[in-house]
Amino acid sequence: MNDNTYILNLISSRRMGVQQMVSSLLHTEYMTANEVMELDDEEIEACYNQMRAERD
Repeated sequence: MNDNTYILNLISSRRMGVQQMVSSLLHTEYMTANEVMELDDEEIEACYNQMRAERD
C-alpha cells in the first residue's frame, strides 16, 4: 500500500465533516498529511477553525 492509499484510508475512517476539514487543511497546505493524521477529531476542528480565522 502506498502513502496516498494509506492516507485515504485513514481519512475515510473519520466522520464526513471531519473529512471535509482534513481535505481543506491539506488543500490549502495549512498542514501536512502527517500532521493531520496525528490529531483527533476535536483537534482537527480546532485547527480548521484557526485556519479559517487567519484567512478571513
